[in-house]
Amino acid sequence: MVIHGSDMGGMSQFGFPGEKVYKWSTKDLTSDIIDIGLGGHMPTLDEWLAAAASKHKNMLINFEVKGPLDPVSWLSVFDPVYDYDNTCLAVILLLDKYKVSSRSMISSFNPEIYDSTIRVS
Repeated sequence: MVIHGSDMGGMSQFGFPGEKVYKWSTKDLTSDIIDIGLGGHMPTLDEWLAAAASKHKNMLINFEVKGPLDPVSWLSVFDPVYDYDNTCLAVILLLDKYKVSSRSMISSFNPEIYDSTIRVS
């Protein structure tokens, strides 16, 4: 999903206090339930890349991948809901699909994201 939320996946900025983005299905996140502004829906990364990759051929892209900041303390909350390796692999496969790897970088404030990105690359 293309979303900017709190570090722990909070959905309060969309009118759902106490809800976590990782507990919602893709179908629900992309539905009309969530208005991201001007009546728009939340795009998947695949949708965003499909629209942007060919239209903006010289654009450099920084993908900030979010995840729990301290996976050890939050293990009971995020496991098995959050999987760093699957998340990073999904991003890498989409970068390859749209042939934007050479002009993209994956960033994060979470070192586990970097470890997973290297592991699955």
